[in-house]
Amino acid sequence: MTPTWRQIRALNYGTIGRTVHAVVRHSGSEVTEEVWFDPPRRRRCEFGGEPTLISTPNDEWRRSPDGMVHTDLGDGTVRLMSVMGAHSGMLLDAHQNWPLPGSPFASNGLSDPTDIAETEVHGRRGWRVSFVAHEHRPAQSYVIDAETGFAIAWAGDDSGIEVLSHSLDDDLSPDLFRWTGDSIEDSDEMARHQAAHDEKQRLLADIPRSEPTWYPTTINVTASDGDPSTGALDMSVSLQGPYVTLRRWLTGTPDPEPSPFASHYSDPVRRVDPVWTHELTSTHGAITVDDAHRVLESIPPVEPPRPAHEIVDEIASVRAGLDRELVTPGKVESTGVIYSGGVHVGYGQYYLPSEAEWDGDFMGAFTGQRNGLVGTHHPANVVLVCGLHTGTISVTVEMAETRPEPDATAWEEIVEAPLAVDTPLRLTGWDDGAPGTVFPISRGTYRIRYCANNMDAAREADVGEFIDSYLITIWPSEITPDEVIKQTSEIADYWNNQAHT
Repeated sequence: MTPTWRQIRALNYGTIGRTVHAVVRHSGSEVTEEVWFDPPRRRRCEFGGEPTLISTPNDEWRRSPDGMVHTDLGDGTVRLMSVMGAHSGMLLDAHQNWPLPGSPFASNGLSDPTDIAETEVHGRRGWRVSFVAHEHRPAQSYVIDAETGFAIAWAGDDSGIEVLSHSLDDDLSPDLFRWTGDSIEDSDEMARHQAAHDEKQRLLADIPRSEPTWYPTTINVTASDGDPSTGALDMSVSLQGPYVTLRRWLTGTPDPEPSPFASHYSDPVRRVDPVWTHELTSTHGAITVDDAHRVLESIPPVEPPRPAHEIVDEIASVRAGLDRELVTPGKVESTGVIYSGGVHVGYGQYYLPSEAEWDGDFMGAFTGQRNGLVGTHHPANVVLVCGLHTGTISVTVEMAETRPEPDATAWEEIVEAPLAVDTPLRLTGWDDGAPGTVFPISRGTYRIRYCANNMDAAREADVGEFIDSYLITIWPSEITPDEVIKQTSEIADYWNNQAHT
């Protein structure tokens, strides 16, 4: 007999205040998270045995690209976080979504479920309660364990999380909620980022600007007072012009990746001279093409920091060295999974850099390729594209001696590309060296397969943790053209088309 929502809700209320030890997994990922919870505010989360969060009423340690960051909550500091997608807290604190009727928080809860059905999650019998979209809340469902009352699954839109195992009322050691390793103070980390920003701005301030001497403007004259009978007027006069961005780089060097600020603009217009390439971009229709060209032509000559040909020749020499031919398949020194865990990403990117210097040419990494998810054109750095803009993704890296068959049933996106390895590769995030796992492979040629799940869901979330997941497989191989084996998501379709346009 199916219980009522009131009975299921009461069953879940029975977990309030009880300790929980659980292992959970995000949908579309093989990476598991282990969680310890001692209500109301002691929590520990680990991915692959590595702590990512430890919190108590007075302290919080959260893993960042630079290590564990400590925040002192005892001084009244309030830690505000917005986590997109599924996360373990949705299960630990599920009862907060259905506060008691008549309580001050009742209006913040979910509406009554529209459907209740018996189901099973990893061998545990439970009741799936489904809720329709309501105001700012999307359609979603929970599964409440029929025996313990603990929420053992959540699903909504394109993401989800489920419990592989759990136990209640364990005696959790206080040491679980204490970090004794090295850590960075939250205030120090913020100060470091600010100092780096200030230093960069100081250096930029010394660079001569490209300053247009002509710009399209509209003169606005507005009457503020006057005498209607005589035509006398008091008027205010102002100028109004379009908002554009202006970039420049040395002619003959690769186009630099636009900053996040500049990347929001389109309709590029360029002017190329022997020294500089200038590019003006704007929102659609903000400035005419003719006016854009006139603005660029009005810019007086600007001297580079040293002779332009010297800089261009140096960059070309580096690129030639990086592009030197590698034709012999290399050797994998150890096979199997060498890393499985989180990787911090920014602007939808992370990398496999080598010891050589990379020129930062994002699109150049995909030169001559059909796929736009893994760019291997330059041995200096492999560019990996993900769905999430900023946050942490799940990544597993494995090595093989020969080509394994791709699992098209387990992965939504699958691409392969040739890989020339000159100096050792390692796995890093967007702006840091973590995790820094060095690949056990020698100099030579390889094949890299890149598999992905939940890219569209991560793209829609924009910021979050462990929404999309990826598998990187590498094995020795001769150089053969890259290939798109499977494509299902809109964002993968976009990048795969960008690679050859």
